[in-house]
Amino acid sequence: MANDSTAFLYWYRRYKVRAVDMTNFQEAMVETARGVAEAGFGAAVLKGFQVTPGSGSSVNVSAGIASAPSGYLEVINEATVLDVSEAVSGAFPCRSLVVVTAVPTDANNINSPTDPSLQVPLNSLQEAEIFLIPGTPSQNPVYPSKGPNDTILCGLIVPPGTTQITTSMFDFEVRDSLGVNSLIAQNQVRFDDRLRPYRNTPTVLGVKPSQNVGSGPFGFTYPGRLNPSKYPLAGGNYSSADSFYDFATGVITGGDSTTPMFSPFIPSGNKSVVCLVVLTSADVLKFNFGNAGGYAQCLAAIQNQDFSGGAGSLPAQDGNFPVAYVIISSFGGAISDIQVIDSRAFLGSGAGAAKFQKEVPVGLVNGSNNLFALSSAPVDPLSLDFYVGTNLLEKSDYTLNGNEVTITNASLIPYAGQSVYASYLISGAVANAGGAGTVGAKFTSEVPSGTVDGTNNVFTLANTPIDPESVFFFVGVNCLESTDYSISGTTITISNSDFIPVPGQSVYCKYLYSGIIPGGGGGGGGSGSSGYVAHGSPGSPILVVSMTAVSGSNDPLQTLFLATASGSFNVGSNPQIRPGVSVGQVIKLKGVDPVNYPIFQDGSGLDLNGALYLKQGQAAELSWNGSVWSEDSRRM
Repeated sequence: MANDSTAFLYWYRRYKVRAVDMTNFQEAMVETARGVAEAGFGAAVLKGFQVTPGSGSSVNVSAGIASAPSGYLEVINEATVLDVSEAVSGAFPCRSLVVVTAVPTDANNINSPTDPSLQVPLNSLQEAEIFLIPGTPSQNPVYPSKGPNDTILCGLIVPPGTTQITTSMFDFEVRDSLGVNSLIAQNQVRFDDRLRPYRNTPTVLGVKPSQNVGSGPFGFTYPGRLNPSKYPLAGGNYSSADSFYDFATGVITGGDSTTPMFSPFIPSGNKSVVCLVVLTSADVLKFNFGNAGGYAQCLAAIQNQDFSGGAGSLPAQDGNFPVAYVIISSFGGAISDIQVIDSRAFLGSGAGAAKFQKEVPVGLVNGSNNLFALSSAPVDPLSLDFYVGTNLLEKSDYTLNGNEVTITNASLIPYAGQSVYASYLISGAVANAGGAGTVGAKFTSEVPSGTVDGTNNVFTLANTPIDPESVFFFVGVNCLESTDYSISGTTITISNSDFIPVPGQSVYCKYLYSGIIPGGGGGGGGSGSSGYVAHGSPGSPILVVSMTAVSGSNDPLQTLFLATASGSFNVGSNPQIRPGVSVGQVIKLKGVDPVNYPIFQDGSGLDLNGALYLKQGQAAELSWNGSVWSEDSRRM
């Protein structure tokens, strides 16, 4: 075999290479890497770039990494606040794109070695920026085209008269997510693609079939039914093709040849209407239209599950399985646009649904028994809160195997007279819960309004709980039993006089309510977006000093990467963390250094489950209840 390395060295040592040859060689190396990225990823969000609403006509975009269609790597290391006022329209809806783009820039010009009369760049810098590609407001809005270096982070669907960007306006169906290393691709298997609704065109709803050919028992099942759904049926046989439903004409195309054509409802007077698309027991779709109203009224009706019959309200669900809410808007007497909101089972009424279970586990309380049985296996082990007396056990204090809890911390084994209590998520249906896309169930924590004077027993929540079993109502350190109070809408009335709060006692409540989930929409693929705004990074954390409070931001969801300049110490400022700005605000604290790390203690504005050591890899999530940061979870 020929010795290529010898020939190469000889060529190099004899200086047979020209400057232009080396330049071409370097550019070929760069272009090869770009070509591989382009072939392997195309346009792809690889990590981060969560998009969340900002104030007014702005959106927040977190740091992230993407690959451009041209193969450039697009990296943004800090969160960006993007002004999208160009997308806000007056009389008509508008569709725009939020993109990140590669910006290659030549720098440091020098004389060309081969021709000193010419100036050539010494460096070519590859930077990136986030910007808006505004669409054109019209009766039938379409997305604008993107450039060769643009990667789409999300679409922005803005209805007329918008003054505040909301999560419901984000369209993650158009997000570039082809990258095999993207969070969306990694999480794709977690999403059930069966029966997934999506917007195919400005007037057409697309629905995925509910069972892959030959999948048998993996097919979608209804509540109370054991037989898998074979939607869409075509002449009695299952079809694997997507189905398309045109709300302008009522025409059905694609794999569904069994669902009968439907009569479209075109609201007049520049109004909108909600169509609830449901799957019947006969494996066909049915279209139920609500009452016409404003776009905002329709969206609010979905959020609040409003079946009152007023403007924009929802139609009756009539016992069938909900697939999608479709908001149909018309301008000038014709349908101009539809917005699809996935309403499949997620804390809702169908397979895979979940609800809170609160109970006293079965097991001897005698000071030696450490094994307790729950009535059901939690659908999510992290949802389990296990109490012994007033102590909420750490995850490291017990093990969970199916429905069996084994307490491994001997000091927490309950003795005679102590109470044992558990709450967790189980499979089941929750009445009036939202769906699994843009609209869903949110867990909130807050200080209810009401006078704390030793006699008042009525307190008001900010939202209506969608599941009474999800309510945790605290008076001081006591978590009240459901028999100690009653709930009617947003009103909680304490019926046990022993627990009426006296001056100086805190009142606190956690519960599930129907609302907009950040990063939702689109269904199926999701956004890969957690909605958290990062401050600092693992490589460049926020340095904490002992006499200065840790400061976050006004973002509703945020992550702080923390370390110290040298050595570990107790954070001694008061408060240790800057007070929150809104009830329910969430902050994640993450440690990044095994030696130089802060230690937080109970008190000084913190309600922790013991001292919190933020060494490398350790983290905690806290929520603001209006007066104190309360620990919700911890990872050691």
